[in-house]
Amino acid sequence: MLWRQGQIAMGTLVAALGFTIFQVPFKLAAGGITGLGIILNEFAPFPVGMICLFLNIPLMVLGFFQLGRWRFVVSTVLSVICFSFSTDLFNLYLPTVTKKWPITDDLLLASIYAGVLFGVGMGFVYRAGGTIGGTSIPVRIFYERLGFPMSQSYLFSDGAIILMTGMVFRWEVALLSILTLVLSGIVSDLVLEGVSQVRTVTIVTQKPEDVRLAIIYQLRRGVSLWSIEGGYSKSERTIVG
Repeated sequence: MLWRQGQIAMGTLVAALGFTIFQVPFKLAAGGITGLGIILNEFAPFPVGMICLFLNIPLMVLGFFQLGRWRFVVSTVLSVICFSFSTDLFNLYLPTVTKKWPITDDLLLASIYAGVLFGVGMGFVYRAGGTIGGTSIPVRIFYERLGFPMSQSYLFSDGAIILMTGMVFRWEVALLSILTLVLSGIVSDLVLEGVSQVRTVTIVTQKPEDVRLAIIYQLRRGVSLWSIEGGYSKSERTIVG
Protein backbone atom coordinates (compact mmCIF):
# COMPACT_ATOMS: atom_id res chain seq x y z
CA MET A 1 0.00 0.00 0.00
CA LEU A 2 2.72 2.48 1.01
CA TRP A 3 4.84 1.47 -2.00
CA ARG A 4 1.87 2.11 -4.32
CA GLN A 5 1.18 5.53 -2.80
CA GLY A 6 4.89 6.38 -2.96
CA GLN A 7 4.96 5.42 -6.63
CA ILE A 8 1.97 7.69 -7.29
CA ALA A 9 3.66 10.57 -5.45
CA MET A 10 6.92 10.06 -7.34
CA GLY A 11 5.10 9.89 -10.68
CA THR A 12 3.13 13.05 -10.06
CA LEU A 13 6.30 14.89 -9.02
CA VAL A 14 8.03 13.93 -12.29
CA ALA A 15 4.95 14.87 -14.33
CA ALA A 16 4.61 18.18 -12.47
CA LEU A 17 8.30 18.94 -13.07
CA GLY A 18 7.99 18.44 -16.82
CA PHE A 19 4.71 20.33 -16.85
CA THR A 20 6.21 23.31 -14.99
CA ILE A 21 9.52 23.54 -16.85
CA PHE A 22 8.32 22.93 -20.39
CA GLN A 23 4.53 23.09 -20.81
CA VAL A 24 3.51 26.10 -18.73
CA PRO A 25 6.17 28.59 -19.96
CA PHE A 26 5.68 27.60 -23.61
CA LYS A 27 1.85 27.36 -23.33
CA LEU A 28 1.88 23.74 -24.53
CA ALA A 29 -1.72 22.94 -23.59
CA ALA A 30 -1.61 19.29 -24.68
CA GLY A 31 -5.18 18.31 -23.87
CA GLY A 32 -6.81 17.26 -20.62
CA ILE A 33 -7.41 19.33 -17.51
CA THR A 34 -3.74 20.37 -17.44
CA GLY A 35 -4.09 21.86 -20.91
CA LEU A 36 -7.31 23.62 -19.94
CA GLY A 37 -5.53 24.91 -16.83
CA ILE A 38 -2.81 26.51 -18.97
CA ILE A 39 -5.44 28.21 -21.14
CA LEU A 40 -7.49 29.49 -18.18
CA ASN A 41 -4.32 30.68 -16.45
CA GLU A 42 -3.97 33.17 -19.29
CA PHE A 43 -7.18 34.89 -18.13
CA ALA A 44 -7.59 34.02 -14.43
CA PRO A 45 -5.35 35.46 -11.68
CA PHE A 46 -4.77 32.05 -10.08
CA PRO A 47 -1.80 29.65 -10.18
CA VAL A 48 -2.15 26.96 -12.82
CA GLY A 49 -1.93 24.15 -10.25
CA MET A 50 -4.80 25.64 -8.26
CA ILE A 51 -6.86 25.95 -11.45
CA CYS A 52 -6.25 22.27 -12.23
CA LEU A 53 -7.30 21.36 -8.68
CA PHE A 54 -10.52 23.40 -8.89
CA LEU A 55 -11.38 21.85 -12.26
CA ASN A 56 -10.76 18.35 -10.91
CA ILE A 57 -12.93 18.63 -7.78
CA PRO A 58 -16.34 18.30 -9.52
CA LEU A 59 -14.95 15.54 -11.74
CA MET A 60 -13.72 13.58 -8.71
CA VAL A 61 -17.12 13.94 -7.04
CA LEU A 62 -18.76 12.74 -10.25
CA GLY A 63 -16.34 9.81 -10.42
CA PHE A 64 -17.07 8.86 -6.81
CA PHE A 65 -20.82 8.58 -7.40
CA GLN A 66 -20.71 7.15 -10.91
CA LEU A 67 -17.74 4.78 -10.69
CA GLY A 68 -18.01 3.93 -7.01
CA ARG A 69 -14.50 2.57 -6.63
CA TRP A 70 -12.82 3.61 -3.40
CA ARG A 71 -9.35 2.58 -4.51
CA PHE A 72 -9.70 4.52 -7.76
CA VAL A 73 -11.07 7.61 -6.00
CA VAL A 74 -8.44 7.61 -3.21
CA SER A 75 -5.60 7.18 -5.71
CA THR A 76 -7.03 9.94 -7.89
CA VAL A 77 -7.42 12.36 -4.97
CA LEU A 78 -3.81 11.72 -3.90
CA SER A 79 -2.53 12.20 -7.46
CA VAL A 80 -4.53 15.37 -8.11
CA ILE A 81 -3.52 17.05 -4.84
CA CYS A 82 0.14 16.06 -5.21
CA PHE A 83 0.27 17.21 -8.84
CA SER A 84 -1.49 20.53 -8.20
CA PHE A 85 0.60 21.52 -5.18
CA SER A 86 3.85 20.33 -6.79
CA THR A 87 3.09 22.37 -9.90
CA ASP A 88 2.51 25.57 -7.94
CA LEU A 89 5.55 24.90 -5.74
CA PHE A 90 7.77 24.37 -8.78
CA ASN A 91 6.28 27.46 -10.43
CA LEU A 92 7.18 29.46 -7.35
CA TYR A 93 10.84 28.46 -7.10
CA LEU A 94 12.01 27.03 -10.44
CA PRO A 95 11.78 30.28 -12.48
CA THR A 96 14.58 31.71 -10.33
CA VAL A 97 16.76 28.71 -11.19
CA THR A 98 15.86 28.56 -14.90
CA LYS A 99 16.40 32.30 -15.24
CA LYS A 100 19.97 31.89 -13.99
CA TRP A 101 20.57 28.61 -15.85
CA PRO A 102 18.18 28.53 -18.83
CA ILE A 103 17.26 25.07 -20.12
CA THR A 104 15.95 25.90 -23.59
CA ASP A 105 14.15 28.60 -25.53
CA ASP A 106 13.31 26.24 -28.40
CA LEU A 107 9.61 25.39 -28.66
CA LEU A 108 10.21 22.07 -30.43
CA LEU A 109 12.68 20.86 -27.80
CA ALA A 110 10.30 21.96 -25.06
CA SER A 111 7.41 20.01 -26.61
CA ILE A 112 9.55 16.85 -26.87
CA TYR A 113 10.88 16.96 -23.31
CA ALA A 114 7.46 17.94 -21.97
CA GLY A 115 5.96 14.81 -23.52
CA VAL A 116 8.77 12.56 -22.29
CA LEU A 117 8.77 13.80 -18.68
CA PHE A 118 4.99 13.93 -18.40
CA GLY A 119 4.78 10.45 -19.92
CA VAL A 120 7.34 8.99 -17.51
CA GLY A 121 5.50 10.48 -14.55
CA MET A 122 2.09 9.29 -15.70
CA GLY A 123 3.48 5.83 -16.44
CA PHE A 124 4.46 5.44 -12.79
CA VAL A 125 1.06 6.73 -11.68
CA TYR A 126 -0.76 4.28 -13.98
CA ARG A 127 1.40 1.38 -12.78
CA ALA A 128 0.26 2.11 -9.24
CA GLY A 129 -3.38 2.15 -10.32
CA GLY A 130 -3.81 5.92 -10.11
CA THR A 131 -4.60 8.80 -12.43
CA ILE A 132 -4.35 12.59 -12.15
CA GLY A 133 -8.08 12.82 -12.74
CA GLY A 134 -9.12 15.23 -15.44
CA THR A 135 -10.88 14.04 -18.56
CA SER A 136 -10.09 10.38 -17.78
CA ILE A 137 -13.01 10.37 -15.31
CA PRO A 138 -15.83 11.43 -17.69
CA VAL A 139 -14.24 9.33 -20.44
CA ARG A 140 -14.43 6.24 -18.22
CA ILE A 141 -18.02 7.09 -17.24
CA PHE A 142 -19.08 7.49 -20.88
CA TYR A 143 -17.51 4.13 -21.63
CA GLU A 144 -19.06 2.22 -18.72
CA ARG A 145 -22.51 3.84 -18.82
CA LEU A 146 -23.01 4.52 -22.53
CA GLY A 147 -20.51 2.21 -24.19
CA PHE A 148 -18.86 5.15 -25.95
CA PRO A 149 -15.31 4.20 -27.06
CA MET A 150 -12.66 5.71 -24.78
CA SER A 151 -10.33 6.50 -27.69
CA GLN A 152 -13.01 8.63 -29.37
CA SER A 153 -13.84 10.43 -26.12
CA TYR A 154 -10.17 11.33 -25.63
CA LEU A 155 -9.97 12.43 -29.26
CA PHE A 156 -12.91 14.82 -28.86
CA SER A 157 -11.87 16.26 -25.48
CA ASP A 158 -8.17 16.66 -26.25
CA GLY A 159 -8.92 17.89 -29.77
CA ALA A 160 -11.21 20.62 -28.40
CA ILE A 161 -8.56 21.81 -25.93
CA ILE A 162 -5.81 21.85 -28.56
CA LEU A 163 -8.14 23.79 -30.85
CA MET A 164 -8.59 26.36 -28.07
CA THR A 165 -4.79 26.45 -27.68
CA GLY A 166 -4.45 27.54 -31.30
CA MET A 167 -7.11 30.23 -30.92
CA VAL A 168 -5.83 31.61 -27.60
CA PHE A 169 -2.09 31.37 -28.27
CA ARG A 170 -0.60 30.43 -31.66
CA TRP A 171 -1.30 27.60 -34.08
CA GLU A 172 2.36 26.63 -33.98
CA VAL A 173 1.96 26.04 -30.25
CA ALA A 174 -1.18 23.98 -30.89
CA LEU A 175 0.61 21.79 -33.44
CA LEU A 176 3.51 21.13 -31.09
CA SER A 177 1.04 20.46 -28.27
CA ILE A 178 -0.15 17.51 -30.36
CA LEU A 179 3.44 16.24 -30.44
CA THR A 180 3.63 16.55 -26.65
CA LEU A 181 0.34 14.68 -26.29
CA VAL A 182 1.42 11.83 -28.57
CA LEU A 183 4.86 11.49 -26.96
CA SER A 184 3.44 11.44 -23.44
CA GLY A 185 1.07 8.63 -24.45
CA ILE A 186 3.86 6.56 -26.02
CA VAL A 187 6.25 7.05 -23.11
CA SER A 188 3.61 6.32 -20.45
CA ASP A 189 2.76 3.06 -22.26
CA LEU A 190 6.45 2.10 -22.31
CA VAL A 191 6.79 2.76 -18.58
CA LEU A 192 3.52 0.95 -17.85
CA GLU A 193 4.10 -2.16 -19.98
CA GLY A 194 7.85 -2.16 -20.62
CA VAL A 195 9.63 -2.72 -23.92
CA SER A 196 8.67 -6.17 -25.13
CA GLN A 197 11.14 -8.07 -27.29
CA VAL A 198 8.86 -11.10 -27.66
CA ARG A 199 6.99 -11.76 -30.89
CA THR A 200 4.57 -14.67 -31.24
CA VAL A 201 3.45 -16.11 -34.56
CA THR A 202 0.59 -18.60 -34.87
CA ILE A 203 0.27 -20.61 -38.09
CA VAL A 204 -2.77 -22.75 -38.95
CA THR A 205 -1.77 -25.32 -41.55
CA GLN A 206 -2.56 -28.69 -43.10
CA LYS A 207 1.16 -29.30 -43.64
CA PRO A 208 2.54 -29.03 -40.09
CA GLU A 209 5.63 -31.15 -40.72
CA ASP A 210 6.90 -28.90 -43.53
CA VAL A 211 6.33 -25.77 -41.44
CA ARG A 212 7.92 -27.37 -38.35
CA LEU A 213 11.09 -28.34 -40.21
CA ALA A 214 11.37 -24.91 -41.86
CA ILE A 215 11.13 -23.13 -38.50
CA ILE A 216 13.63 -25.44 -36.79
CA TYR A 217 16.30 -25.63 -39.50
CA GLN A 218 15.91 -22.33 -41.38
CA LEU A 219 14.83 -19.93 -38.64
CA ARG A 220 16.53 -21.92 -35.85
CA ARG A 221 13.64 -21.41 -33.45
CA GLY A 222 11.67 -23.71 -31.19
CA VAL A 223 8.16 -24.73 -32.16
CA SER A 224 5.00 -26.20 -30.58
CA LEU A 225 2.13 -28.08 -32.26
CA TRP A 226 -1.58 -28.19 -31.37
CA SER A 227 -4.23 -30.29 -33.10
CA ILE A 228 -7.47 -28.39 -33.72
CA GLU A 229 -10.80 -28.82 -35.50
CA GLY A 230 -12.13 -26.07 -37.75
CA GLY A 231 -15.32 -24.55 -36.36
CA TYR A 232 -16.90 -24.12 -39.78
CA SER A 233 -15.34 -26.85 -41.94
CA LYS A 234 -14.93 -29.42 -39.11
CA SER A 235 -11.63 -30.41 -40.74
CA GLU A 236 -8.59 -31.47 -38.72
CA ARG A 237 -5.73 -28.98 -38.76
CA THR A 238 -2.60 -28.18 -36.79
CA ILE A 239 -1.54 -24.93 -35.14
CA VAL A 240 2.18 -24.26 -35.27
CA GLY A 241 3.39 -21.71 -32.75
